[in-house]
Amino acid sequence: MGNCWRMPEDHSGLLHAPITPFASMPTSAALPPANSYLTFAHPNSTTSNMHMPKLVILNRSSADLDAIKAAQCRNLVEHLPLINYNEKTVKQTECDICLMDFLPDEQIRQLPCDGGHVFHPSCIDKWLEKSLTCPHCSTNVDAALLLKFVPHARNKSSNADDDDDW
Repeated sequence: MGNCWRMPEDHSGLLHAPITPFASMPTSAALPPANSYLTFAHPNSTTSNMHMPKLVILNRSSADLDAIKAAQCRNLVEHLPLINYNEKTVKQTECDICLMDFLPDEQIRQLPCDGGHVFHPSCIDKWLEKSLTCPHCSTNVDAALLLKFVPHARNKSSNADDDDDW
């Protein structure tokens, strides 16, 4: 069985060729309609009406991906509560990120992890831009936040083994 694609005899340029996948693709690709199709055929085939679902490859720059991640982070942070620090109700006395003590009645941001860990808003907001985990216990913050909004999801996941009734 042979190779379908002929390669040039001189392979020395392959070692130093820059890797630029999808370089010929436009930098902004729009999503096609859901019912559109793309015709696929083997280069040597005379059949050109083989219909398959259209494949979409989005070539996004790292700046686009960073902007999307930043928007998702801002959306997440908007749902995290700000509370006033009170040493009687909050066990933590300092921010685990900057290691500065909380001041009485200072606004702090509480994460939805089981420990309800708190941080300075400026510290945790910057942290969440880089990582969506709690710096204290490594809980996935967006998943924990979802469980707060959908409380029955936690019970379903813990009782998944008990539902073998079929």
